[in-house]
Amino acid sequence: LVLGAVPLFFLDYIGAGKLKPKVFDSIIRGFVRGCKSNGCALIGGETAQMPGFYQAGEYDVSGTIVGVVDQPRMLDGRKTKAGDVVIGLASNGLHTNGYSLARNILFEKAGLKPSTRLADLGGKVGDALMAVHLSYNKIVQRLLKRFNPGGKPSAIQSLSHITGGGFQDNIPRNLPAHLDVKIHQGSWDIPPLFQYLQSAGKIKDSEMFHVFNMGIGLTMTVRAHQADSILRAIRRSSHQAWLIGEVEKGSGKVHMSL
Repeated sequence: LVLGAVPLFFLDYIGAGKLKPKVFDSIIRGFVRGCKSNGCALIGGETAQMPGFYQAGEYDVSGTIVGVVDQPRMLDGRKTKAGDVVIGLASNGLHTNGYSLARNILFEKAGLKPSTRLADLGGKVGDALMAVHLSYNKIVQRLLKRFNPGGKPSAIQSLSHITGGGFQDNIPRNLPAHLDVKIHQGSWDIPPLFQYLQSAGKIKDSEMFHVFNMGIGLTMTVRAHQADSILRAIRRSSHQAWLIGEVEKGSGKVHMSL
């Protein structure tokens, strides 16, 4: 997705010691819903039953999406320049990273249970941890069609998923070596889940921003004169988004600024 690709098909893997039909059916139905909502075909996969390898009740679920993008419309960030700005699209939870630290803080240090209700989180701890990862596919495809006409990067130069390593490890993957990005920490609303984790775990800002997405699931480097129009288009699609940083001359690094 961050290269501007359109998803084509999905291949799954399900592993268990003994696979229960009801559980299998539930997992497949989830795959189907995800594929339908993203215009992606579920064409097959692998199911493995391995008693002794997987413990009773344990399921190993993974998958791969194959997509396609024409070379001219690929978002590789090569034409990013000083003066471009960074837009951040909101996450709705942990997404894909930080679960080990979050479990340690919530269940070991704070002594909570998945069923514990916390006013700060607006519900149960388990529900906050299990929030389904947002898909940015639809909004990204709409934005590329509108703001990169002709299939070539013009307004939108690059995208970055904010996963493990945070802003500082992910944005540089498509940032030219002669440029830096400055991210302003106070420019968006940090969700209550991350605030609670930091407080309960006594975690420094530097570690929080390295382990967790801190409320930003995807960043978009765009031309400054198009930023307001792009932000309005994102918000009209019911996504939260903020202007969170800018590109400046440097050496291929990301700096966090208060």
